Order: sequence, then structure tokens, then C-alpha cells
Amino acid sequence: MTAELPSSFTELKKLKFLWITASNLNEEIPDTIGEMEALVHLNLSINNLTGTIPAGVSLLAQFLEN
Repeated sequence: MTAELPSSFTELKKLKFLWITASNLNEEIPDTIGEMEALVHLNLSINNLTGTIPAGVSLLAQFLEN
């Protein structure tokens, strides 16, 4: 069984922690992840994600520094 990370999850603007580990995710990380301004911890380990790390992830680092 495989799963994908829907881009709609990035609408959770106040979400601070996102842990989706060992969930058999097999798609790309949505680029809109950078819009999750409150996110301080992201763990997507032990999955089968494809593609590259989206540029939006760099926005998360900027939020952490402020």
C-alpha cells in the first residue's frame, strides 16, 4: 500500500509539527510547503518520496530564523 501527501495539507497554516514517518509516501513534497509559516519541525523520514526537495522548504528555514 502506498500513499501520497496531498497539497491541501499545506493549508494548515498554524501547524507547528508535522511527523509523517514510515507511512509509505511515494509522491513529491508539495512546493507549497513553504507557505506553512508556523511549521517548526518537519519529519518525513522512512518514506519513498520522489523528486527533489522543493524550493519552498527554504522558506521554512527563513521563518525559523525570525
